[in-house]
Amino acid sequence: MGKVKQSNGVIKVIVGIVLLLGVVAAIGCIAFFINNFTEDFSTFYVEVNGEKVASSAGGYIVGGKENIVINVKDANPNKQDKGYIVSVIPKAGIDFEFTVDNETKSFADEQDLTNAFEIVRDGNTVTLNAKGNLEYILKAQYPDKTIRYDVNAINSEEDMLSLVIKNYDEATVTINFRVPNTVYGVTLDPEEIVF
Repeated sequence: MGKVKQSNGVIKVIVGIVLLLGVVAAIGCIAFFINNFTEDFSTFYVEVNGEKVASSAGGYIVGGKENIVINVKDANPNKQDKGYIVSVIPKAGIDFEFTVDNETKSFADEQDLTNAFEIVRDGNTVTLNAKGNLEYILKAQYPDKTIRYDVNAINSEEDMLSLVIKNYDEATVTINFRVPNTVYGVTLDPEEIVF
């Protein structure tokens, strides 16, 4: 009889531990979907190069041979294929001045930089690659214009851009990234070349 009471006590302890682990796992799952209790609950998230992102992430480099592969997901299978929109904008808090044909502009005021990027959508997978460096991005906004900016005023190691992925019910995930400050070409002015 003593062994039966002892086994009942062990079973109760094991059941208690399993229940406690279940509660901890449920809290962790909820925390993931509401960004550590800072946002409303959303089942919408993405996987960036295998990393799950429910709200925002950064530190990525896009350009040249570097790209970002994003799998758009929804934990609710009924919402998985409802659609999404992607756009590239300046990262919040990043600003510098540049000139377009001698007219001063603010980088933070640019509304949509998407056309300067190669975005390939294949179902729920998005691949993002830059077509060029920061100068190319600005020239894509203002074709046939002269663009000037102080390269030294820009921290090339800091995320400057955001890829915003918005699903059908306005839930968003933001992926912050930077483009390498690589020179993609040199233009020579024939009138300035002296032999």
